[in-house]
Amino acid sequence: MRYRSLIWFVLATHMAVVWDVGISHCREGSPGGSGFAEQTSLRGRLAESNAGSLELPPSLSLDSSTPSTPGEVSVHDGLEDTQKKAKKSLAKAAVLSAILPGAGEWYGEDPGKARTFLIAEAAVWATYTVFLVQGRLLQDDCRLFSIAHAGANSGRGDEDYFRAIEEYRTTEEYNEDVRREARKLYPYDDDAREAYITEHLFGEEDWWEWKGAAAWGEYRSLRGRSREAFHRAAYCTAAALANRLISAVDAVMTVRMFNRGIEEPSSLRLEVEPTIAEPGIRVGICYTY
Repeated sequence: MRYRSLIWFVLATHMAVVWDVGISHCREGSPGGSGFAEQTSLRGRLAESNAGSLELPPSLSLDSSTPSTPGEVSVHDGLEDTQKKAKKSLAKAAVLSAILPGAGEWYGEDPGKARTFLIAEAAVWATYTVFLVQGRLLQDDCRLFSIAHAGANSGRGDEDYFRAIEEYRTTEEYNEDVRREARKLYPYDDDAREAYITEHLFGEEDWWEWKGAAAWGEYRSLRGRSREAFHRAAYCTAAALANRLISAVDAVMTVRMFNRGIEEPSSLRLEVEPTIAEPGIRVGICYTY
């Protein structure tokens, strides 16, 4: 101990101590502790101090209570990152994103990706609403058009009736097709055949007849556009489900990376060694992350 104090005394009183502070960013690459470092040196001159003492900056206090290897001492207080965070649940992240895409990413403290999934979700449902409204408006147009140009029953609103108006020019053509289908299905059962005809036949109150091929073609075009709008709305619901699935998987990965950062916290250590080429000591600060 006396020998070490004498060395510090000579260094402090008879020469200028050269500080070569190297801040190294080190990442451990293997269980053995090997890694790489990028070091930026800042050389400064420390003037002669009071005899028998060598003062270090407050943030570089030496921890003598922790055993260290020769030429290396620990640093605490201002240098050591002591903030601890609790691990987050992977299952919770997945459930949150399944309910609302982006919520799991927000839980995993990645607001950038959270906003991306939320914007995508809003866009999907906005598009769904547009197509759904468009389909219903076209459906209403079809109904009004068939009433005006084919004399359809304005009191009917079921899809089967207006589909029949799309496929057959008159009610009589439709009813004849029903009778033909009944004979094919029940060739030897008169009661079943008559029951089928009664169930599917349209009466006089449901009579229609298209005034021309052009009007009939326009009606069929409107019906096709209405169906296409409803199909696109259905695609949007599928896109919303896909967005939830992708967000749930991404949320699990995001939280896993967050937890990995907690398991491998960053640390700082101070390395001190004498210099031979130039009288003084070399001080290195190594940051492991």
